[in-house]
Amino acid sequence: LTKFVELILSPEDETVLAVTLFHTLFNLLGVILFIPFIGLLAKLLQRLYPEKASVTLQFLSQVTPNLPEAAVIAAKKESLHGLELTMKFIFKLLHLEKIKEKKGLLSSLFIREAKEQTTLQLFEEIQLLNKSILVFTSKISTDPLEESEKKELNHAIQMTMATAQASKTMMSIETELQELDHSEHAGVNTLLKQIRNLTKEHLMHLQEVITTPVSKESHDILQQKIKQDYKGIVTSITEHINLKSIDEKEASSLLMINGFMTQTVRHLFRILEKTH
Repeated sequence: LTKFVELILSPEDETVLAVTLFHTLFNLLGVILFIPFIGLLAKLLQRLYPEKASVTLQFLSQVTPNLPEAAVIAAKKESLHGLELTMKFIFKLLHLEKIKEKKGLLSSLFIREAKEQTTLQLFEEIQLLNKSILVFTSKISTDPLEESEKKELNHAIQMTMATAQASKTMMSIETELQELDHSEHAGVNTLLKQIRNLTKEHLMHLQEVITTPVSKESHDILQQKIKQDYKGIVTSITEHINLKSIDEKEASSLLMINGFMTQTVRHLFRILEKTH
């Protein structure tokens, strides 16, 4: 670099100018050499200093626990918001957001955000939301409430605890899902696709029930359908095991995922049934 400066400057030029040019070229060269590593450096900084999870309360921020009647209504709405976030989390975990949705009732729920969240960020948001709801409801005085209002408050708390457990259960199978996604066996891909499609169908029914409450008989029919779908998947996995088209570890993971999915969705249906 010094020789380059000497080439472009004559001996008569001032020393200050030479030093200035040297430092300018030195800084410019440093920037050019660093450009290819900017992305890696950004990822390293994000790992070292991750963005703290935050949650936006849609309803609880508008009221105070000192107004019990209004607080109960807000808690119920916020718990349903938590359920919708949990459903969105499951969709993302199963990569169902890549499946094109028909426009209509569910389009607002499953539309992608401008800044896409990771499954971990969604999970942390759900846990923070549930914690906020439980802290808020613990401050509500139940003495002035009617029996029906106490019942609604209890349902909101049950819903919050159910969504917290559902998200934890789903997060626990993320590794198994990723491993099965990279399986070289066609049978595994077929079975996993069936589980995804059935879970998607069940969640869409669940969203419809949130929007439009149904009778107990309809709830029973939906529960029976989920149970039949679960048994159908188990039968299919057993057939593949007998045909030796999947190995034992993959079969075990598929059975676990199918069981957890079914258990989670059925539990959410039962909790939702109690709130109506």
